[in-house]
Amino acid sequence: MLTRLLFFAYGAACYLIFLVTFLYAIAFVGGFAVPTRLDDGRQSSLATALTIDFKERDLVAETVRANRA
Repeated sequence: MLTRLLFFAYGAACYLIFLVTFLYAIAFVGGFAVPTRLDDGRQSSLATALTIDFKERDLVAETVRANRA
């Protein structure tokens, strides 16, 4: 009986964690009831944004190449 109760408690906890995470994601994208929004953040120049994007792309490409061997 204790095992069934533990399984139920674990399932309920997992469900609640998923529900809270999913609702937070909806609020984050919708821009309400959360401290940060999708549209918030620092504004930077196009050159800075492109530099960061290309460096991230290069890092991912390097990781993929390293894992092929």
